Amino acid sequence: MTVWPTANTAVTIVDATGAATAIAAKSTDLHDIAAAINASGKGVAATVVAAGKDGDGNALSRLQLSSKTAGAGGAFRLYAGTVADVRAGTAATAIASTLSSAQDAQITLYPGTSSAQVVTSSGNTFEGLLQGIDVTVSAPTASAVTLTSSTDAKSVGSNAAALVAAVTQIVQFIDTNSKDQTKTNADGSTTTTPASFAGDSTISAFRFQIIKAVSAPLGAGATVSPARYGFTLNPDGTIDVDAPAFAAAIAADLTGTVAAVQQISTRIA
Repeated sequence: MTVWPTANTAVTIVDATGAATAIAAKSTDLHDIAAAINASGKGVAATVVAAGKDGDGNALSRLQLSSKTAGAGGAFRLYAGTVADVRAGTAATAIASTLSSAQDAQITLYPGTSSAQVVTSSGNTFEGLLQGIDVTVSAPTASAVTLTSSTDAKSVGSNAAALVAAVTQIVQFIDTNSKDQTKTNADGSTTTTPASFAGDSTISAFRFQIIKAVSAPLGAGATVSPARYGFTLNPDGTIDVDAPAFAAAIAADLTGTVAAVQQISTRIA
């Protein structure tokens, strides 16, 4: 629109649920109308756009509106008039044209079969469409699309190595701070700083538990040694991952190896 349709400064926004909200603008100037809409907090953004000049050389403007909410839930109507006017059907609509209608993204699972099911999303991402997998669509299509998924073996190995490295770092930090630190001064004398964790049974118990999380038997019956997947416990309490052994475990039993890493991760968490 180029001008506000009435001399009344009352503005009403009706959202997707049908709830009407009254807004009072300072004047019928489009800039004041836009400011009132933006200050209302009702999820509608208003911008005044320059639209050239009329035949007499006067500047023209348009009020551009958009929803801050994605999908069908972002639908709204704007009226020049009070809530009572809207309900009475006497309020003038303040939307001259619609550039894009509010709608949810929609996909059909198993199209063309008796199991066909429509799934909607307010955005282009369908969260949890497959177990643990979000699917993002980029363009509409009437053609069937087949989705397949597989486990990234390389990523599993990297995550396992990072997990073990973190455990080792924690163990080493505890060990370092469980010993008195002695340094030699410039005059040849020595200064000893007592260990921060010395005699702390809580820290000692935590150290034991975090090592046990990686080194204890795995599987539902706790009968599988972590060594099967390349996890080895060193005498100093640190953990190593034998890369070739881990790769062999993945090649032989990807599902079981992933489950083992997840079990260790859950224990630590």
